[in-house]
Amino acid sequence: LKWLHLSKNKIKSISFKNIPKLTGINLDGNFLRSFFRHTFINLPSLETLAFNTNKLVFIDENAFENVTNLRKVYMQTNEIENLNFLKNLPNLRI
Repeated sequence: LKWLHLSKNKIKSISFKNIPKLTGINLDGNFLRSFFRHTFINLPSLETLAFNTNKLVFIDENAFENVTNLRKVYMQTNEIENLNFLKNLPNLRI
């Protein structure tokens, strides 16, 4: 599994753990409100994450544990109050 497309599925909560070859996740157009601690854990190949047009307000600083290769995050049209989670993504291109 390299790419996971879950856009427009009315998803309210989700978590991903130990999918070593996953490089991309598309969660656009769902009903996600929060990414809590360990929402994304041990995804060493993840490079792209899209969660545009959700209802996200909160992303925990530790939502991305051992997600060291994440380079692109697309998060337009949300209501995220705090971007502290970005400091734990060393390879993110801004």
